[in-house]
Amino acid sequence: MIPLIPVIPLIPVIPYKILYLTQFPHIGGGETILLSLIENLNKKKFEPIVVLPTSGQLSRRLKALGIKTYFLDLSPYLIRTFFVPGANPFLMYKFFKLARKINPLLMHLNHLTLAIYFGIASKFLKIPVIATAHGPWDSYYFYQDVVTSLFVDKVLTSTPKLQK
Repeated sequence: MIPLIPVIPLIPVIPYKILYLTQFPHIGGGETILLSLIENLNKKKFEPIVVLPTSGQLSRRLKALGIKTYFLDLSPYLIRTFFVPGANPFLMYKFFKLARKINPLLMHLNHLTLAIYFGIASKFLKIPVIATAHGPWDSYYFYQDVVTSLFVDKVLTSTPKLQK
């Protein structure tokens, strides 16, 4: 008779990785909120990792905080005027490879205009996505809501007025 080997459940390694994606390298309102979230995270439990388009004010602040950053210039718009979501297949693949390498517990999208990149990667990797809506411009057109509903699990708002 073969002896039974006890099964030990796999427990994720702490700190849990949270992958943040933001579309601007400079510090504005949305980036200030992102910095506040990251600064106030319990670093013993969570490891924030940020993907930015290029170096700039935000990457310098993140570096000063000791936050790991990656640069990938993801195009958020196909047509900026009507907030038509953009997606570059080559960059989508590069983002997917990066997300798979990082293997986060959660992805946080700081701008809904980048939902396609996070969303497609999260579906393949089975990682939940939350996003922050910073203003009414995140839902001017029906297709923005369609993209958000397809690719984002939970939307957080920066003000109570946006929750409506």
